[in-house]
Amino acid sequence: MTDVDERRAAQERKRQQQEERHRAFQIAFGQRVQQLRKERGWNQDEFAIQALLHRAHPNKIENGRTDLRMSTVQNIADAFNLSIDELLRFSTKSQESYDSKQ
Repeated sequence: MTDVDERRAAQERKRQQQEERHRAFQIAFGQRVQQLRKERGWNQDEFAIQALLHRAHPNKIENGRTDLRMSTVQNIADAFNLSIDELLRFSTKSQESYDSKQ
């Protein structure tokens, strides 16, 4: 394997790791949103109204199937009466593994 091939392989491994962390974050964030929504006794339609979302969006968020804009994250935090920092207080196994290697 040449140096160029080795660098490409290393870049591909890094890209795959980033995708795995991103997916783990999406899933963990969705679980956090679902937990907070249920604690408040809201169904997904009620949550969508509170967070100024399209009614189909909560399902995608809770199932980790969407990337969010910061304005949407802010709307979600506002709906739960939390700061963004408080909303994002959760961990993922992927993130914990990554942090332990640093």
